[in-house]
Amino acid sequence: MRAPAVVFGTPIDPLTLRDAVERCVSAVETRSFLSIGMVNAAKLVHMRAQPELRRSVVQCDMILADGQAVVWAARLLGRSLPERVAGIDLFTSLLGESERRGHRVFFLGATREVLDALLAEIRRRHPGLVVAGARDGYFSDDEAGAVAEEIRAAGTDLLFLGMSSPRKERFVEAWGERTGACVVHGVGGSFDVLAGVVRRAPLAWQRAGLEWLYRLLQEPRRLGPRYLRTNGAFIRMTALERMRGASAVAPRPARPDLGVSVIVVTYRSAGYVTGCLKAVDRALEHARGEGITGELVVVDNASGDDTVDVVRGAAPGARIVAREENDGFAGGCHAGARIARGGHLLFVNPDAELEPGAVTALLDAARRHPHAGIIGGRCVTESGESDPRSWWGRPTLWSALCFGLGLSTAFPGHRLLDPETPRPWAAPAPGGAPEESRVPIVTGAMMLVDRHAWDELGGFDRAFFMYGEDADLCLRAARMGYRPMVTSTAAFVHPGGLSSSSLRKQVMLHTGKVTLIRRHFTPGTRWAAVLLLKSGVLLRAVLSRWMSPPDAARQGRPTSRRDDWRALWAARAQWTRGWPSRSPS
Repeated sequence: MRAPAVVFGTPIDPLTLRDAVERCVSAVETRSFLSIGMVNAAKLVHMRAQPELRRSVVQCDMILADGQAVVWAARLLGRSLPERVAGIDLFTSLLGESERRGHRVFFLGATREVLDALLAEIRRRHPGLVVAGARDGYFSDDEAGAVAEEIRAAGTDLLFLGMSSPRKERFVEAWGERTGACVVHGVGGSFDVLAGVVRRAPLAWQRAGLEWLYRLLQEPRRLGPRYLRTNGAFIRMTALERMRGASAVAPRPARPDLGVSVIVVTYRSAGYVTGCLKAVDRALEHARGEGITGELVVVDNASGDDTVDVVRGAAPGARIVAREENDGFAGGCHAGARIARGGHLLFVNPDAELEPGAVTALLDAARRHPHAGIIGGRCVTESGESDPRSWWGRPTLWSALCFGLGLSTAFPGHRLLDPETPRPWAAPAPGGAPEESRVPIVTGAMMLVDRHAWDELGGFDRAFFMYGEDADLCLRAARMGYRPMVTSTAAFVHPGGLSSSSLRKQVMLHTGKVTLIRRHFTPGTRWAAVLLLKSGVLLRAVLSRWMSPPDAARQGRPTSRRDDWRALWAARAQWTRGWPSRSPS
């Protein structure tokens, strides 16, 4: 699925009517929740002045361009939207699909008279449609919970709301999932159109984007002042956005249902993921004792073995996404983030084990440092000793030169000659303050990301199949004004050991390094940095013929076997190009 087009900070899904219908049908068939937000020029104007309305719309799972003016503005701003998807067209298309598939629909809104006329017309058009129920829209906020329960009791698959904005958006935000419906679509005045109370513009007017003019000619006194204000404001907004250049990043805030969503991405992890999931469960239980709500989301990247069965047995309460493709760690994280409900996303490697207080400590640090955006913890070995590989220094041309000349290997941990290696943690003092510091790069083995920061940054870059995506995210976050950091109070065990002897792993690791260089070095230094990376590999490949690599414990980081350097040099054609670009999905 293509990334949303951002129009005035609102992420609009670039879908055709057919695409939107297919997503709705899929939601019903898979029994997943899908809320639909519709935006036209007037609503986008109102969203700027009404933060609550904006929040309600942006939190919808699928947002569509209901007005042709939105499509035109998006194209003018360089955001591609294939076509206008009118709310009434989606409404009528879903009625037809529901009739064919036996889905149960519920109508909520309008007056009783309009609702009766609507039901009569729908029975005429769709005699086989299963109507689960219908209710007028005249109920108080205090009655909304009972209305949601009535809809749930009716066994509703699709709920259509014939209410005006912002009331329908507020109802969806507060009660949408509690209705039990899989698809919730606010159709506004579509009930009036199908009931014959209001005439819709002829097709030629619709295609020309002049439905607003047709309505204006019908009700000039009522609609004239409104259209003058909103259309004028929309034109000004578009002109200003065009002049200053709109951001391509779409913040889509998470629903504030939970404090944290722990996301674990697996790939053939059956042999060790149980320890990780049990540790997450203990950490979430500890957090609940502190009043923090959370969930566990496990994404399997098409393992093809019994990993998913092991996950179900080890974490029966987890939300599991069993994918049919493996597009890398970043792709799996995006799949988890799409269904996550937490205000913070905690990414945990399947071979890492959180200590019981880790989640609580991370969220406490996030509360005290709201500008961090990304927070990591203290990695410890299986013997309980602090492992410095909890964060990394920023890659620079100087650090590339140190690697190319072998200085980072000859002088491990040296502040000047091994600048990317992290400084060791200080020995924890009993009752002392936690060690917290800003760092360039937080390791992805355990990384807490504020949901707003994740949305603003677009998450991990999917171009990184594996290795380097955590560094890329942190460096982009720093450019946006965030201040990634680590805290010693959030501990986790990552028993990766100090060996990194897999040639395949080394090829992917260096592919990530090259990609990182191409993303973050200046154009004039990229070629030099890649050349120095190659030189460093060649140097180690040559020296390994006569010398053994330094002891891993001395280096304080994974090291490769002597044969691997020669094999890595022989495979340089595979990694010197970096990861190919991937389309957002």
